[in-house]
Amino acid sequence: MAMEGGLVLTSSVNVPRLDRIREDFVDTAWRGLFWLAWVALPISTWRTWEFGWTPAFNVLLASVAGIFAIHALRRRLPLAVKRSLLLLVLWFASLAGLSSFGIAGTSLTLLTTNCFVAVMILPLSRAVPVILLGLLTLALVGAAYVTGWLTPVLDLNQFSVMASSWINLIVVVSGISVMMALAVGAFHRAVEGLLAEVARQRDEIEHLATHDKLTGLPALRLAADRIDMALSHAARNGDKVALLFVDLDGFKAVNDKHGHEAGDRVLAEVAARLKTCVRASDTAARIGGDEFIVVLPDLHDAAAAGEVADKIIQAVSAPIAFGTASLAVGASIGIAVFPDHAQDSIALRRAADGAMYEVKRQGKNAHAFAQAVKPDGVAPPTGIEPVSET
Repeated sequence: MAMEGGLVLTSSVNVPRLDRIREDFVDTAWRGLFWLAWVALPISTWRTWEFGWTPAFNVLLASVAGIFAIHALRRRLPLAVKRSLLLLVLWFASLAGLSSFGIAGTSLTLLTTNCFVAVMILPLSRAVPVILLGLLTLALVGAAYVTGWLTPVLDLNQFSVMASSWINLIVVVSGISVMMALAVGAFHRAVEGLLAEVARQRDEIEHLATHDKLTGLPALRLAADRIDMALSHAARNGDKVALLFVDLDGFKAVNDKHGHEAGDRVLAEVAARLKTCVRASDTAARIGGDEFIVVLPDLHDAAAAGEVADKIIQAVSAPIAFGTASLAVGASIGIAVFPDHAQDSIALRRAADGAMYEVKRQGKNAHAFAQAVKPDGVAPPTGIEPVSET
């Protein structure tokens, strides 16, 4: 995990993406300052006309000129420059206001905004010095006023009863609030999108870890978990679970004659056909090469597994189009049923695998059940129940 600009994100997050989020925030803030400058400039001019020219108005004119210039060049400036200039303009404007009007006016609003923006657009280690600079500025200006080194350039009593002063304050505070609301809103939307992308990538990684990439079917690990869950459920409810071990007949010949691309086409098509032969609650999985397993939970009659096996053999045996060629494979299926043929998942898979190899020996393209366990709970090492051919 990594802390970036107040956000906790996984290490897989792309740093340029975070920079784009920060840049969107900075650009939104600059747009807000641009429109705020247009509105505040005539009001400040009105106030200056009533009071007379002050050093603070010089700073205001310089800040407005800088804001207009940066707004015009914003697409050409790198993020680091726009970010630094934004913080500098806010700090400079607050310093000028504090030195001229003390605690009156909009200086404290600008100084607070500067600290807030620093937290939003900088890593925490770099935002802290900006905040400390703001506090130091406030402390030094306050000390200068307390010791008499600085005095207000205006009569604050008169300043407080003038309409232009209050209108200027309302405009600046509302403008800064709207600017920050828009910038933070855009920031939050971008972060939400980034987190959604991280979650999607995490889900994709988890899916790839548990599913076969070529066919999209569950892989052996996920299939084994589902077998264990099905057996536990069956043991509680007195149901049966059938495990079908499916091995393709003629797959090597297809690969040798038409190449691996044709083999991949066969595997993908067989996977699709397997899914059409089972229920939504069943599991069809590819466990490697041309071997598949099918898990049929919640069975009341073991014979139902044989019916599913016949459907699979018929579906798999249908020709598979590959360019101008027609590919043909078959399926040998061994069936083991819990608790008839085994008492645990490992023994169940071993029994189904043995039954499948016996089908191979007896002619392929058929299915057969494993032998039932002995009264002592141990399955015979060899032999299966009679093979059923299609």
